[in-house]
Amino acid sequence: MKRILFILILLVGSFGLYQCDTSSQQSNSNSSSSSSSSGAYSIEGTIANASNLSIFIDKYLPVERRASTLGKADIDGSGNFALPLDKLEAGIYRLRIGAKKLFLSLDGTEKNVKISSDLNDKGTFDYAITGSSACNDFLSHATQLKKGEINPSNFLASTKNLNGLSSMFLAYQMLGESSSDQSIEIHREVNKKLQKEFVKTPYVSDYGGHINKIDVPIGVGKVAPDIRLKSPAGKEYALSDLKGKVVLLDFWASWCRPCRMANPSIVEMYEKYNKQGFEVFSVSLDRERGNGKKKWEDAIKKDDLKWKYHVSDLGGWQSAPAKVYGVRGIPRTFLLDKEGRFVETEINPLSQKAKLDNAIAALLKK
Repeated sequence: MKRILFILILLVGSFGLYQCDTSSQQSNSNSSSSSSSSGAYSIEGTIANASNLSIFIDKYLPVERRASTLGKADIDGSGNFALPLDKLEAGIYRLRIGAKKLFLSLDGTEKNVKISSDLNDKGTFDYAITGSSACNDFLSHATQLKKGEINPSNFLASTKNLNGLSSMFLAYQMLGESSSDQSIEIHREVNKKLQKEFVKTPYVSDYGGHINKIDVPIGVGKVAPDIRLKSPAGKEYALSDLKGKVVLLDFWASWCRPCRMANPSIVEMYEKYNKQGFEVFSVSLDRERGNGKKKWEDAIKKDDLKWKYHVSDLGGWQSAPAKVYGVRGIPRTFLLDKEGRFVETEINPLSQKAKLDNAIAALLKK
């Protein structure tokens, strides 16, 4: 939640930030597509304090931050401009006047849109618009988001009547790369609306790709996927059985020297905090072949790994839990809170011993 609040704080300032992305090159190469068009659609208006400058219009994909320039017009001495267009499809549009950028969300029903703004206003939503009820709704919600009146806790309820395209843009602006359970839930619900209303637009794949990227089982704040495997003695243990305890989930192997070097630190933590509610759940990446099971058992005894939660499918690097957890190197340790949620997804008991100690102590106090 702290991370989301941090993103919201950054968001207020980000409305006026400059962006360096592929659209900068595209706008230069495509600027020949200018006001010479005599289309039946238009975006026109007045930009105060922008006399004799040029204005560009881009079709914009917010997740990829990719834009294609559709047109260019000169602003006259009174700040007036007109951008005639051959078509005005549903989409996110960006107007650029120098460093200033204005974002519009159109639903495809518009024909003539009028804008009024001031070049000295720095925000990307500091404008008034007529000719698009969809964009007026978008603008109203964007302003509420900027003020903090819309936040992750009330986003879905607050945008219930906002179309999928506008909801998508604002959800991405608010949440950024956050992969918390709350963020994923918001994105999924918004994506349903986007697919229902704008399925034939490129925004579906743009947004869907973002969701697929962040909707992974591993991440701070997420509930750890359950692991249910057998011990060397054949007794089955489940990670979920340890809910209510602070847990260090440790992927290791008998043949892994760095793992064996880290084991004394884990033993020390276990002895220090076990009676206070700390537990260790060890998953071995030893293999069935080459007498791997015996080597695993011998390592447990030799390193005096006192806890009972030692499990493995003896699959080596093909171990099922290792694949789920994205383990590509060991030792790999995860710290879980009493609710079974990730607090740390990669903390080394040897090189980050003090950090681990402090984190365990803090979690046990909660």
